[in-house]
Amino acid sequence: MIKKKNSFSVKKNRKVQAFLVFLGLSTILWTISKLSKEYTHSVIVKTNYIELTSDKELQNKPKKTLELVLKTSGFNLIGYSFFQKKINIDLSKTQKKGNDYFYLTNRNLPSLQVQLPFDQTIKRVYPDTLFFDFGKLSSKEIKIIPQLNINYKAGYNAVGDIEIKPKTIVISGSEKQLSEITTIHTNPLNLNAVFTNFEHKIALDIPKEYHKIHFSNKEITIKGIVEKFTEANLEIPFEIINVPENYTIETFLKKIKVSYKVSLENYDKIHASDFKIVCDFDNSKHIKNTFLIPELIKKPNLVSNIKIKPKKIEFLIKK
Repeated sequence: MIKKKNSFSVKKNRKVQAFLVFLGLSTILWTISKLSKEYTHSVIVKTNYIELTSDKELQNKPKKTLELVLKTSGFNLIGYSFFQKKINIDLSKTQKKGNDYFYLTNRNLPSLQVQLPFDQTIKRVYPDTLFFDFGKLSSKEIKIIPQLNINYKAGYNAVGDIEIKPKTIVISGSEKQLSEITTIHTNPLNLNAVFTNFEHKIALDIPKEYHKIHFSNKEITIKGIVEKFTEANLEIPFEIINVPENYTIETFLKKIKVSYKVSLENYDKIHASDFKIVCDFDNSKHIKNTFLIPELIKKPNLVSNIKIKPKKIEFLIKK
């Protein structure tokens, strides 16, 4: 009795399995039949912009996708669900009206169609028009402004000027952006109690809105020679200039005291002849002063913190 029951169950299972196999094959064949047919359906593709001339730059963010109405098989449509394809947009085919540039997608269907397989036909593209903002590229030289805060140890100072390389850079970008830029600052550099020679690289402080601009350099190098300094004094004769021919100017003072700082190494290299002080009589005449204003017009590069005394010189006029 048990054997007959088991034999019946086996036969029943075989029928069920056969039915399921038949059902599966039928479903597959039906699906293949359906997917083999042609449909008209919308798909989304990515855009890739090409042929942008070297003298122009895109200023706006163009559309990243297009909607294509395709006539193709169901198999191909399923492929778009898994893999988003790219379509090249040839920017050399843009049109211009006034200052606006635009690309008519449906008028350029042939150039889009050739990018797809022969069994896929583009019926329509959305949007119909793509708009672009092209900026003309240009370049110019701008000055670098270092942000330096250097404090020297007591008795020490820099010898001569701090060397800055480069002092200018060339920037390239759209004419509109470049017209707004005249200088560029560096990041701040703070040095305290300096008593030895130094050399540092400092990055430019480039604002985020300049990300489309190309900089020939993005950092500068500064160098300084530091030595121990001492204060020195000299008495320098002065010259009065622009005195009328029939005037004789008499002053009670014949020399100006000049104090300055100089490194110990260069102390003996500084002489009175390295300085020149003049008093312009025209300045006193125009402002109706009874004194002359001494002006230092020549000084050696090896000194700093120059002070002259007195600031005014009384005079008499003899005709």
